[in-house]
Amino acid sequence: RLSGISTSSLSDAARNLQPEWPAVQTLGAGINPLHKVDMGTHLMGFAFTVKCAENNYGGLVHALQHITKDSVDPQNLVICVDTCGSPKAVAGSLLSTEFHRLGINGLVVDGNIRDVAGVRRVGDGATSFPVYSRGVNPTAGTGDQPGQIQVPITMGDEKITINNGDVILGDDDGIVVVNLVQRTECLREYEQISLLSSLLDEAKRIENRDDAILEQISKGKALLDCL
Repeated sequence: RLSGISTSSLSDAARNLQPEWPAVQTLGAGINPLHKVDMGTHLMGFAFTVKCAENNYGGLVHALQHITKDSVDPQNLVICVDTCGSPKAVAGSLLSTEFHRLGINGLVVDGNIRDVAGVRRVGDGATSFPVYSRGVNPTAGTGDQPGQIQVPITMGDEKITINNGDVILGDDDGIVVVNLVQRTECLREYEQISLLSSLLDEAKRIENRDDAILEQISKGKALLDCL
């Protein structure tokens, strides 16, 4: 059900359902999709967290080795990278292409990447590989330090914590993190399902309302008269 819901609607739904859903957070305006907006970028999956050493992409190599050698199912994974504020690029077309080949859903970097043209060519159309980053830098770091994988990391303008396994949802507006580990670790399974369903129901209600308003505006009705 998450796949059809926008990040804006999910964020609004979490706000409306406070305090039940304090664990739905956004990464903020600093981390944006690399692909052109008109492509309709969409990303969804579970976080595979990576913490790189300063100016070092070895953490991503470590993640790749772990996924390929330890029989980790790459399906539905989103690689989320904390670069510790490093200015040098930690990923580019090579890693993006390999992650896409493995079936990983996307890459989110709180830092810089490079090879922009090559990254944008990874996959095509419905099979494109979504990449989000804080910026670009043609200078790459080194790869001699393994960093850490599958540990809590800090990302975004508000320095939110992302746990391995959190739900990541992205589109042209940015990234939303649903911190299921933090929010539901003390709840029974049926309570987790009920809470998540209520969140998705509220997000869908918001989208239906907005669609109805847009339809009225397209027919000539003023926005303020629709509210």
